This record gives sequence, C-alpha cells and structure tokens, in this order.
Amino acid sequence: MFIRLVFVAVVICLSSSCGGLSGQKASLQSVPPYPAGIRPLLLTIYHPYPDFSNLPSGVSPLPSYTGWPVHRMERDLARMRAVGFDGVLLAITPKDLANPTTVEAIGQFLALAAAPPPNSPAPAAAPAPIFKVGLLLAPSEPVTLREENVTRYLESKNLLSFAAVLMLDGKPFIGFSEKVVLMPDPYSACSCRLFGRDWPAMPSGQDAGQSTLGPEGVKWVRVAEHGGGSPVDWDEKTTPWPVSRRRGNAFAEGLRQAFALQAKIIIVSSWNNYRNGSFMEPNTLDHDEMSKVMRNMLEQHGL
Repeated sequence: MFIRLVFVAVVICLSSSCGGLSGQKASLQSVPPYPAGIRPLLLTIYHPYPDFSNLPSGVSPLPSYTGWPVHRMERDLARMRAVGFDGVLLAITPKDLANPTTVEAIGQFLALAAAPPPNSPAPAAAPAPIFKVGLLLAPSEPVTLREENVTRYLESKNLLSFAAVLMLDGKPFIGFSEKVVLMPDPYSACSCRLFGRDWPAMPSGQDAGQSTLGPEGVKWVRVAEHGGGSPVDWDEKTTPWPVSRRRGNAFAEGLRQAFALQAKIIIVSSWNNYRNGSFMEPNTLDHDEMSKVMRNMLEQHGL
C-alpha cells in the first residue's frame, strides 16, 4: 500500500508543475566500412524486471532468474560488454522510481557499470571504457511527464551523477518511450530524447523498421522479426509463435543495414524484452546464438 501511494505521488510530481551464422560472410563484402577511427555507439534496451508471461513453454533465460540482485547485474554487464555493446538504455517506469528499493538498485547498477570489468588488464594498459547507462522512461501505459520535473527528480535521487551515465551533447541523457507525452523544457540540464519525435520510434509488430537513419544518425536493429500477429496474443495451442528468430539471420541483416548506413548510434531491441520476443540474452531457445551473430558481425567490420 505504501509503494502504491508513493508511485501515485511520483507520477503526479513528474507530470505536474511541482518540480545463424551461415551465409553471412559473403553478403558482408559489399558493406562499406566505417572511416578509420570511427565506431558507432552500440546500445541495447535492457529491462531490470523483464516480463516472462508471454514466453512459449520451455523457453527461459540461461540461467533463469527472478528479481535484479547484484550477481545478476554483474553477470549481465559482463555478457553485454563481451558481446560488444558500449552501453544500455535502462528501461524503467515511474512506478520503479517510486520504489526506494528499485531506486537503490538502479544506483548499484550504475556504480557497477562504472567499475573496471572483473579480470580486466593491469593498470599499465589503457583502461577499458566505462560502460554507459542511459535512463529510459518506458511506462506500460500512456502518461504525461514534464521534462524539468523528471530531471529534478532524478537529480534528487543522485541517479545522474554516476560516471556511467550516458552523456549526449555534454549532458546526461534521458530517453522517453512513445507512450510518454513529454512537456519540454528549453533550458533542460539533460539531453532528453522522445522516441517517435526526437528519435525514431521503436519498431514493433510487423513494422519493417527504418530504411534510413533517424536524427543524430540513430538506427534501430531488432534481434527477431514478427511473422504476423502479436506475441501478446499468442496461443501456443493453436498457432506458431509469431516471432521469427531465423537463426540470427534477421538480426544480422539489421546490423548489416545499420553498418551500411554508417549509423552513429545503433540501438538493439533488445537484450531481454521477452514480451515482444526480440531478445538476445542467452536462453533455452537458441542459447547464445544471437551473441555470436553480433560478435561475428562486429569482427568482420573491424569494430
């Protein structure tokens, strides 16, 4: 009951005026490389509390988990670094920000992201780049938020002061999903980006995604594609799962297109959004196949 009341208070405050690898190598030959010394910023959508209710029987993460304990944070950070990501967009909701335990966990994740990776080389070598974390407000239902109030609230929780915070134009980045109606602040201390307005909307359903780069060179890439219907309405007793993994070929095609366009910011949907079926976290369906696809693509492009 207390958390529910705090959640309501936070929403009011934020919205009111109170403050598969085969066949890939041959097709890669025609893709022009990035100029020397240039590398895209590779991000993925990361859910601290993913929804597993939509998964087919027998499909689960490897290893399976509940909650967001520190050992899972450490494992996920190590895996995403190893795949080649530069950072994540951490998908959180106003309800998450109303929960003191979740706010504390977000701070722990930011601290871990800024720390040197375990078993990293001795300090004599160049230190590994800090893994970046951008906060993404992604509510499950439409909500109106004031940019100024969101910024002040995150600052009051010290969530914008960590070294791992993703910076854009010299300011902390805050993203907002398409379900947010955002009231702008022309003097904002943060670089706020609303999907569907400032950056391209996240592809969903049978949407083929972007054929060109969005503003600031942003390009979405999906791990899987929808063959029809919606995973939300999926019924394993009557229809096949409508999300096609294609042994990684759909993912490889998306990455190849992003590289060909020389995207500056590539956002992979997603690391662990099991609700929409486009996930690359190791799992019982295809294990670490999608991680291998991404590493293979980056290696062949010298990235």
